[in-house]
Amino acid sequence: MQKNVLAIPNGSLFEATIELLKMVGLEIQTNGRSFKANISGNDFFDQVVIVRPQDIPLLVSKKVADCGICGWDCVVESGVNGFVKLAELNYSRKTNQPVRVVVFGKGQQLVDEPEIKVTTEYPNLSSTIFRKAKVFFSYGSTEAKVATGLFDFGIGVTETGESLIQNGLQILKTILVSPTVFIANTSQKNERFYRQFASRLKQQSLVFTK
Repeated sequence: MQKNVLAIPNGSLFEATIELLKMVGLEIQTNGRSFKANISGNDFFDQVVIVRPQDIPLLVSKKVADCGICGWDCVVESGVNGFVKLAELNYSRKTNQPVRVVVFGKGQQLVDEPEIKVTTEYPNLSSTIFRKAKVFFSYGSTEAKVATGLFDFGIGVTETGESLIQNGLQILKTILVSPTVFIANTSQKNERFYRQFASRLKQQSLVFTK
């Protein structure tokens, strides 16, 4: 029998995603530090994998997972295809509003010149804004690198913008509005189920209070 695997994000979206799945009748049982988890409450999903949200689009496109929940920014940044977005879900890290991928700096105008240095968590999205500047991938602390003057601009994700303000930074441009989404592989044979499941997730997320 074919196993059906659901991929869910670790990190800041994990707890809220677990709670939303519980609202549609699914219980997730984690196994210590294993990325694989058990799932009960349905006869369709056999397993859950808990991975970085950035990896979920690739896992779904390669059929390692049949469907998944992640941020739309992860989908766009990945550049992969082979799946469809079936629902935008009404929850994020701390609020029910979508996060944004933004360019930020110390208040100066956005400048794209060879002497400009940019630190970013989104190298692919960054290329739509900066074509001349030197772009460096950021593994974290992106705001601090700009606030201390190490870089001229940063590109990262924000939900409320409070952290940027607290670090003396300003949003200069929004590149992408990124809701949490449910995606599924386009080649699987259970499209009707996935569309129904996506609808249930969407409906419950509309009344979801974190």
